[in-house]
Amino acid sequence: MFGLVYKGDGILKIEEFDLRKPGREEVLVKVLACGICGTDLRIVRGESGSSPPVVLGHEFGGVVEEVGENVESVSPGDRVVVDPNICCGKCRFCRAGRPNLCENLTAIGVDINGGFAEYCIVPERQLFKLKRDVALINMVMVEPLSCVLNIFNRVKIDVCDRVIIIGGGIIGYTLWQLLKIMGISNYAILEIVRERVKMLQRLSVENVFNPQEVDVREAVGWLSEGADVVVECAGSSGAFELGFSLLGRGGRMVVFGVAPFEEQVSIKLYDIFRKEVEIIGSFVNPFTFDMAVCLINSGKMDYSSVEYRVFSLSDYVKAFEAARERKYLKVLMRPEREDG
Repeated sequence: MFGLVYKGDGILKIEEFDLRKPGREEVLVKVLACGICGTDLRIVRGESGSSPPVVLGHEFGGVVEEVGENVESVSPGDRVVVDPNICCGKCRFCRAGRPNLCENLTAIGVDINGGFAEYCIVPERQLFKLKRDVALINMVMVEPLSCVLNIFNRVKIDVCDRVIIIGGGIIGYTLWQLLKIMGISNYAILEIVRERVKMLQRLSVENVFNPQEVDVREAVGWLSEGADVVVECAGSSGAFELGFSLLGRGGRMVVFGVAPFEEQVSIKLYDIFRKEVEIIGSFVNPFTFDMAVCLINSGKMDYSSVEYRVFSLSDYVKAFEAARERKYLKVLMRPEREDG
């Protein structure tokens, strides 16, 4: 088999591997497609942690090829998607019901060989069944969707709340879809990349603004009193500071975007005190993966209309370039040796 290995120091390389048999409670998955996540880009830039040499790719699914001893929940031929986050189940955070804060957390595609390959060996407990007719774009979006769902575990969002989404990429679009399902109409999406604004508008997403081109408070009438909830999906100090400045009294700000290690922000502590605002982190996907699978299997969440591109794994240079340049809302790679 072959896979795309991150060697460290920004180096990616296609390499050949011997394919071992799945062990006890392990499953060999034939990968159908894997999404390129912002985390993958940050790992290669040295702005996010990993354990090289390692096959990257944590937004993926495929077909069960072979099962190891004691595997009962899946069988060869099943269509599956992978929850990449593996907790130990023993540390104080796991025992307290917060597995995403596990002291020994490891991730497939970050610390363990992942989905940028022909095959991947996955612990049985990390696999969830998908319907056979689920489109590839919907399959790779299960993992990001599960992470966005954790936002609703971290902060209560009511139907009458006024919500600002900072960042109009695929995460912002996912959050918009969920707000729409909940019946929330007082929202705005702020995005500084013009082409992404156009992409969202082509998807009939309303209330999308470029804060570098318009006065957001004038463009969004209800912002005169501030937002009840701000979700920062961009992973930058500028996005955080903008979002914080738009919070109203009693507002809640969720930090979802993955910022570089050393990124710092400047805010007025007095504003936290006087307005009683809350700043809340949302990290990965504790207990939300099954819900994400249900939303995709039921068709309630659908990404088939978004502008995305599928590259062959052998064409990874172009794929990563397209992801970095934000030419599409999502970039996928399939384990093929030549671009189709």
